[in-house]
Amino acid sequence: MSQQILYESTNRNLSLEQLLRIKDIDPDTKGPFTKKVSFTDTIIQGQAPDTGLFVPERFPTITLEEIASLKGKPFADAGYL
Repeated sequence: MSQQILYESTNRNLSLEQLLRIKDIDPDTKGPFTKKVSFTDTIIQGQAPDTGLFVPERFPTITLEEIASLKGKPFADAGYL
């Protein structure tokens, strides 16, 4: 089974000073959102608390053999590769 992909904020590396210059940021912000969260949490939260966007920490790799094995499979089956 492949390892779960977690998601992090695009603002995670900003300093508090840089973060506070962003339009519409909550002035009570303690700093950038540095936690990594699950896909489900990204859907529920929508946008990171520091106004950043959630991005995957890594992208899965697919071999040519795996791609070739998708030929002729129904779309729903291919989605579980």
